[in-house]
Amino acid sequence: MISGCDSPEMTSRIQDNKENATESLQEAFQRFRKAKQEKIRLALQEEKKAAAQRCDPQQMQQLRKKFFEQALRYLGVPYAKKFHEPGTPDYDAPLFLDCCALVRRALRDLKDDFGFTVGPWNQAYQVNSKD
Repeated sequence: MISGCDSPEMTSRIQDNKENATESLQEAFQRFRKAKQEKIRLALQEEKKAAAQRCDPQQMQQLRKKFFEQALRYLGVPYAKKFHEPGTPDYDAPLFLDCCALVRRALRDLKDDFGFTVGPWNQAYQVNSKD
């Protein structure tokens, strides 16, 4: 097992520090800042690309279809325990879904596809759909 000090990442950092021993603190900070800004720039670029894909009509239609198919997977899940007799399979079901819970569950299952998650309350998806 590799300890934290013997890891390849740590060895690389030690090697970088030896090579940059003549580098001033200001130069090291500028190098760090430049790398950080590049990382942020790439993340923003990826987010813009993902947002553009989500606005594409064909992509939106595929997402609607995927949502509908996901919701259909819950076909047969009982609505509420109170509508069933004790001892019946529906009464002892591990999951109950009303209409809002069905929408919320399907959205959560597809959170990576939609790019957001919904909160635990019925109207959460209407008001705040960003993480």
